[in-house]
Amino acid sequence: HTIARRWPDANVFIETPLGLLPYSLEDVSPWTHLMGPRSIWDSLSDDDRDFDLEAMMEGVEQAVRISVENGKQANLEQIESVFGVGEEKEVEKVDLDRKMIEDKVRYFLDVESTFTNQLLDKSTFVYSKTHRIRNVLSSDGTHLFSPRMRDGGLSLTLEGAKRLHGTDIPTVVVNEDSVPFTRKGRNVMHGFISDVKGDLTPGLPCLIEDQSGIFIGHGVSLCTRDEVAVFSKGIAIKVRDGIGE
Repeated sequence: HTIARRWPDANVFIETPLGLLPYSLEDVSPWTHLMGPRSIWDSLSDDDRDFDLEAMMEGVEQAVRISVENGKQANLEQIESVFGVGEEKEVEKVDLDRKMIEDKVRYFLDVESTFTNQLLDKSTFVYSKTHRIRNVLSSDGTHLFSPRMRDGGLSLTLEGAKRLHGTDIPTVVVNEDSVPFTRKGRNVMHGFISDVKGDLTPGLPCLIEDQSGIFIGHGVSLCTRDEVAVFSKGIAIKVRDGIGE
């Protein structure tokens, strides 16, 4: 919060044995579940760190490395030595949470930044007793997403899925035989998918539409795009909700 207030243009990353992780994705699996001896937490080389920074942020001008073991005051002084004293800008918790959800929508759902910013403009949140986000509400109060506690991902509501239809979110097109069942919330089976738009990732959300491009439901993929092309039996998409008759 202090960094966001004093250095609003700064980006914070967490150093892990698997590479750098944007702070907004700090609860995302597998990074958040890493366990091991102390030695693995100092294993990231300078070259690997620079490579990750360049990959995520082209043209990094300045960077400073801090550690929670140094304490807040020492870390702030170290940041000041590189970035200057900064400024005193009022930043609300909801603004930081909104940025976190925007990053997750882009990361998990492959939705472009412009649409994500529009979708979540003036969005609000329902919090748990431990101040974690339970539900994401649009500016009109509609429930769009819920963060998944087990892996840091996002679960879509039916309305959230509807508003994402037409974006770059992975979408499967089912044939006519599957449409009435998908509308009722039945799972999509292999052999009944005529096309896949985007790249499916097992465990991540996707949308479902008919061959006319009409949204009929959403679910979680159990396969990849390549597997859809070769499998003929079994569940391809575990449907969470259909639009009904």
